[in-house]
Amino acid sequence: MGSSTAAREFRQAMFEACETLYAADTDPFTRVSRGLPAFANAMDEVCVGAVTTNQEFATFGTQRSREEILTLEITFYSFRFGGAEQEEVVEARAWEMVDELAEYVRVTNTTLKPSPEAEGIVRQCMLTDAVSDAATAEEVLAKGRMHVIRATFTAENRVRS
Repeated sequence: MGSSTAAREFRQAMFEACETLYAADTDPFTRVSRGLPAFANAMDEVCVGAVTTNQEFATFGTQRSREEILTLEITFYSFRFGGAEQEEVVEARAWEMVDELAEYVRVTNTTLKPSPEAEGIVRQCMLTDAVSDAATAEEVLAKGRMHVIRATFTAENRVRS
């Protein structure tokens, strides 16, 4: 782990968690990417975006440890061909993807261990914010319906260097 922050490791662990969680999604296929969506061949897309870190002094010992709050933006897209009848379908699917990841980090792998025998990346992680946008972009309306949820996952970490 980096000596100044766990931001890179946190983002990587969340990306790998998404890949694992959505790997079995084949009908429809869910694509996991870093950054912006590609919509190449996926009806659903999970985009692991920006990570931020904020730190405060923890102790005044020789290690100069710090308390770190990490936040990660993940955007969930769901698209289906069709008209208004698809609006509920895409909204339900987008929330289903959010719920899967939120439960994984809150219940299943709370410290984001890369493997069972490894140490965790963070002390804890959870979904702290979500914004749901049901407005399908005008250029997409003729093709189908899309639902977008921008979620923020927050983790706590102790940085020791």
